Amino acid sequence: MEPNEFECKWIDKNEIWKIADEVRSTYWPEGILPVNIETIVEARLGLYPDPLHDLFSTTDMDAYLKSAQDWKYFIINIPEIEYRDFKWQANEFAGRLLVPRTELVSEVEKVVEIIRAKNLLGFLKDDSDAVLSRVSPALCRVFGVSTDVIEKRVKREGLWPPKL
Repeated sequence: MEPNEFECKWIDKNEIWKIADEVRSTYWPEGILPVNIETIVEARLGLYPDPLHDLFSTTDMDAYLKSAQDWKYFIINIPEIEYRDFKWQANEFAGRLLVPRTELVSEVEKVVEIIRAKNLLGFLKDDSDAVLSRVSPALCRVFGVSTDVIEKRVKREGLWPPKL
């Protein structure tokens, strides 16, 4: 394989988000949260991931679609900078696929109303990250993702700290 085979074409986050929104709309028209990725991948795309025992602890993945030999070759040979670019783009896609912006905006607005009702706006202004870490467990349940994903999404989408 040639070194350029690992080149990660740069895709703007807005384009990634647009594609993720289109994929969700096409393959998860129910719009129900959380988005059921297993149904999308297996039933609607006809792809069957190959789960392996203990894969996550060594590769940070639960399953993959390539052969083990191809995947091992890819991981061993890809330059670090290219790997980081692929991973960043994959995370942007997955985050937007699982956490639709419209619903995220709505959930953040609900949280802000609770903060207002409890007279906690001062805390929000003083340390918005601390407040986010307190409210992210409630937000993540709606979308079926981790608190890390929610915290990244609200910041990437420009929703945190909220404009008051």
